[in-house]
Amino acid sequence: MSNNKIFTKCPNCDYEFSKKQKIVITFVNGKMVIRCPLCKKYFRYKEFGENEIIEDLENLKNRKKGLKYKASEDKKKANFKLLDKMLYNNYKLTNKELMERLEISETEFYRTYGEKVKEIRAKYSQQSLF
Repeated sequence: MSNNKIFTKCPNCDYEFSKKQKIVITFVNGKMVIRCPLCKKYFRYKEFGENEIIEDLENLKNRKKGLKYKASEDKKKANFKLLDKMLYNNYKLTNKELMERLEISETEFYRTYGEKVKEIRAKYSQQSLF
């Protein structure tokens, strides 16, 4: 009977999804989106908190290119500061060690931080007398 428990509820029509049902889940901007079979509306599933209805799914999918997200920009700034401190202490750290300490993937590291790491290394290697 544990498989038949409620998975989530539609915020519009209070339709209850059970764990036994096959639920079509799509991901929009990294968030889980479910479509209600009764009211045919999409809603964003949240693990903690209330589900919210998405009125315009098309607008959500087709965002303008180059749109910056505040949280990711803040995370980048914090990571750049941490990179600077780590390379100041030891500019000979390998890229793999830097990735592990920043807890980011290899792809993200080389796309976002690769050029900056080279610049910082060059700067601190010139300052070093050893």
